[in-house]
Amino acid sequence: MNYPRSYRGSSEHKLSPVQFVPLSDSRNVTQEQLNLFQRIIGACTSPSKECRERGHQLLSQDPRIQEVMPLLTPFIYKSMCINIAEEKLKFLIFIMRMISALLSHPTLNLDRYIHLLIPGPVACLLADQISRNPGADDHWAVRMFANIIVSNIVERYKCTESTVIESYTKALEDEDKPLATLFGAVIGLGKMGSHAIRQWLFPKVEYIAGRIEPYLKPDMEMSSVGLNTVAAMNICDELVHICGPVLAEYKPTEDEILIGAFAFLGLTEEQHSE
Repeated sequence: MNYPRSYRGSSEHKLSPVQFVPLSDSRNVTQEQLNLFQRIIGACTSPSKECRERGHQLLSQDPRIQEVMPLLTPFIYKSMCINIAEEKLKFLIFIMRMISALLSHPTLNLDRYIHLLIPGPVACLLADQISRNPGADDHWAVRMFANIIVSNIVERYKCTESTVIESYTKALEDEDKPLATLFGAVIGLGKMGSHAIRQWLFPKVEYIAGRIEPYLKPDMEMSSVGLNTVAAMNICDELVHICGPVLAEYKPTEDEILIGAFAFLGLTEEQHSE
């Protein structure tokens, strides 16, 4: 899967998000199609909520959307890349809402374009940072929105599943990545179904617990560790939410080292319920 460069650590792309990206090659595009494309982009990136809703309605219902997909999908891919690199959270939301609207279109054929739609949300989910002010912005909700989009794509296009899971497991195992990336990998695998949870997430619970436990000490004040504490709490909550139902139906065999690891989750779940 060809991910945006920003996910791979590039510091390129210095365009302002309001500029977005230049149009794709439009030599074979009619003026009517170009006008529709520009109308959609103008509406979906407008400061006006009403305008954006009209743009989303076009993307999710208008039968002419199929004709402008050769313009829309490169725009979406490049705009995701730019705005992840520039940590422009608002514009990331705008573009992902466009993807979500396209996925809800009842007759749109995305077969030729899915390779341009899925990398951006995956990169958003796993990026080190997607907001310039992560302490104030709710980037966790944006990552969860990206996760919903990816899981919807995977559900419709099973051919993408193995590559997406590979991206999640690599991010999960990378100790150099921040806890925000670990959070994305955990919730991403959690959306891949019980089989993926058992195969890829269960064996890593002990490792995950080791990474977040230092930030969950009862006597540690929030202000002393800041963002890592919030990240650790979010990861722990999601692990309980994801693994709990699957673990209730799954009996670990003796050769699997799970009991001790899940004891950590049980303790944390009890603390959160107090």
